[in-house]
Amino acid sequence: MIKSNGGDGYVRNLALENFIGHGNAYSLDIDSAWSNIDTADGDGVEFSNITVSNWKGTEEDGVQRGPIKILCPDENPCYDITIKDFAMWTETGDSQTYFCQSAYGDGHCLQDGDELKEYTTTLTATSAPSGYAAPTMKEDLSEAMALNTSIAIPTIPASFYPGVMPYSSIAGGSAAAVTPSSSVASPSVSATPSSSFVAWSSSVRVSSPSRPASSPSSTRVSPSSSWIRTTGTPPTTASTNALPTIPAQKQPYPDTEVIGKCGFAPPPNQGGHHHVHHHTAPHHH
Repeated sequence: MIKSNGGDGYVRNLALENFIGHGNAYSLDIDSAWSNIDTADGDGVEFSNITVSNWKGTEEDGVQRGPIKILCPDENPCYDITIKDFAMWTETGDSQTYFCQSAYGDGHCLQDGDELKEYTTTLTATSAPSGYAAPTMKEDLSEAMALNTSIAIPTIPASFYPGVMPYSSIAGGSAAAVTPSSSVASPSVSATPSSSFVAWSSSVRVSSPSRPASSPSSTRVSPSSSWIRTTGTPPTTASTNALPTIPAQKQPYPDTEVIGKCGFAPPPNQGGHHHVHHHTAPHHH
């Protein structure tokens, strides 16, 4: 479900709730050493504050691919992982495994403790957990789809979870569903055994190391003038004196220096004044 190989960054504050699966190839699978991609530089992605709750159903082969696999980086162990109300069973054979590596929290093969260090634990269950049986839906696939054929677009069902209507409708879905909400996040709904509950709820953030508080300044020259424009955070004490403008009919004397298109400045041997001085001519205002 969550796969990486090396690298850095983090995955935090994730809720995986109210899941039903039938004949899954993979179930709960966090794999930080996924071999199908090249290993990236870094100690591995950090996983923390992840809660898995109310999972029911079956996996295809519980020995080959058990229902729980939490493989975290040895150099960057996972922590605050919680697995509760989790009941899945194998459709092949009579046993299944739970595998945890460098993962800390509560539930099944997770270890508890504040000292995060590498470890590996494999638990084997030889009897089905109570309550693993889960209802099916009429839209469930009866057989797997071939990898070399196109997947037909199915009719959008009125519900995607047994006994629960969607919080908002899907485009082209059942008319019984409500108008889609413009809100990004759905409000929480408490779950009770006899009433409907949210089919799923998640909040994921994956990020690279923090960026600097401010970006480096950059400069560019505007094509319509010779002034240099600087972008970035301006100095808090900076101040400038406005240069005087020169009427269009007046021209600078030969020993004056033209700056931009806004006026004239004194030659290098003169001090900076609000207006330009010349020894043999009147002041230019």
